[in-house]
Amino acid sequence: MLSACEKAIRGQPDFSLIAEYSEEGKITIADMKGPPDNGYGLICMKHLKEIAREQNMPVITFDLVKRDWNHIDRLIHFLRKTSF
Repeated sequence: MLSACEKAIRGQPDFSLIAEYSEEGKITIADMKGPPDNGYGLICMKHLKEIAREQNMPVITFDLVKRDWNHIDRLIHFLRKTSF
């Protein structure tokens, strides 16, 4: 799922990456939802990087919250695989 949130999203996405633009010129990834090991995350991250380049936003950060700690090894592996 990729949306600029200009209108309501209908249906059930296979995967979603929720991010926000900040006033400091960066993109912060707030959450990623979906089944692991299907490639959806890589597709979303690649597209997010393209958006960042187009918008001249040199920084992408990732919010880490308590619910992420039960799968931190998978998250670290994913972020390294996507060059973070």
